[in-house]
Amino acid sequence: MLVALALTALAQDPPTKLTVNVSSLAVDGLEVRALQCSLAAGGLLAPVLVVGTLAQNKPALDACAPGGAAVDVTWRWEVGATRDVTSKLGPTPAVDACVTTVMSGLAPAQASLVGTCTARVLIGDPVAAKAAADARAATP
Repeated sequence: MLVALALTALAQDPPTKLTVNVSSLAVDGLEVRALQCSLAAGGLLAPVLVVGTLAQNKPALDACAPGGAAVDVTWRWEVGATRDVTSKLGPTPAVDACVTTVMSGLAPAQASLVGTCTARVLIGDPVAAKAAADARAATP
């Protein structure tokens, strides 16, 4: 009975094999700060794969806040799908809702990208987005 419970628990929540903590990374023009992930796998290139996946939808993310914003996003990746997306601290609730919608439509770049992540995603006008991210970082 105990073995069956342990196997059920493992099947529902596989152990984390990789922890990612990156202060700043840009891929294909999309800058992400404070990236933290707990992934099932991914190796040394996991941060690039994560941000690269987000960058595939950069035009749609930029359209959420053309004037520039730094939005904090949390999400969970399953094989082929993005789940449980939350976006907060955008300049308006509409920006957060837009980012949540765009992120919910993303498919992970590789099957190995399974797990949870949080990041501050800089969208729209790059100068204004960086200023917003810098201002938030300076706030205690």
